[in-house]
Amino acid sequence: MKFSLVLCLLPAVILAQDKQISREEETCREQEGASDEDVEMLQSFMTPETRTTKCYYSCVMQKIGYSDGQRFDKEGFLSTAVNFSSKDRETMQRIADQCEGTTNEDHCELAADIAECIIPSRQN
Repeated sequence: MKFSLVLCLLPAVILAQDKQISREEETCREQEGASDEDVEMLQSFMTPETRTTKCYYSCVMQKIGYSDGQRFDKEGFLSTAVNFSSKDRETMQRIADQCEGTTNEDHCELAADIAECIIPSRQN
């Protein structure tokens, strides 16, 4: 089954249709010194590779409740699925269960770990 939610990774923030960046994304972009390429990676659901991109992802994930900077926040992640179809909520639950327990003392590396956990899941 292909997980078809265009906004799986960051549904509360990304405006995938027109690629405009949200207020949260802009704040994080400025805070972390992220480039246009870093923003595009997030909007394209790509796993971050550079330190700057990882820190940018971390900032956005913390702002939307996917992370507290030290761990994946399962409840925060699931709260974004409230208005999804039951089938998509089930998929989100499976992803949340799979990613629960993801921790890292380095908030930037945590964001990469969370992205690594979430991104492959949207293809299942």
